[in-house]
Amino acid sequence: MILLIVTLISIGVTVVLIGLLFKKSVMAIVAFWALIFAMISGICMNIVGQKGTINLIWAIPVVYSVGIFFMIVVKKKIANPLKQSIENIKLISEGYLDVECIRLNNGTELNVLNNSISECCLFCRNLFYDCG
Repeated sequence: MILLIVTLISIGVTVVLIGLLFKKSVMAIVAFWALIFAMISGICMNIVGQKGTINLIWAIPVVYSVGIFFMIVVKKKIANPLKQSIENIKLISEGYLDVECIRLNNGTELNVLNNSISECCLFCRNLFYDCG
């Protein structure tokens, strides 16, 4: 019970610190999920240490499952938007000004990048049509 209380307090304090350090950065997403992964791993291994190595039968799959979930969340929140922005900028550099950029509003660096690409594309399109 004490372990659970200490863990919850630690998570709360760390989440506040992550928010202060990274604000709306994509690094906050990574740091938060890394914290959750580390805490769950620590709790599982603590239980194994207290109750015996037989508990590795369930602890290792739990830790691996949480790790895989962590990677999926990071991919969804960071890798996919970055990949989309890269594809859009490649198309624009090849002269395709009809690129459909979805505007996002949560304020992370990736969303600022995506929105800037959208504005650049719109500006170039307007400039091209005004001159043509």
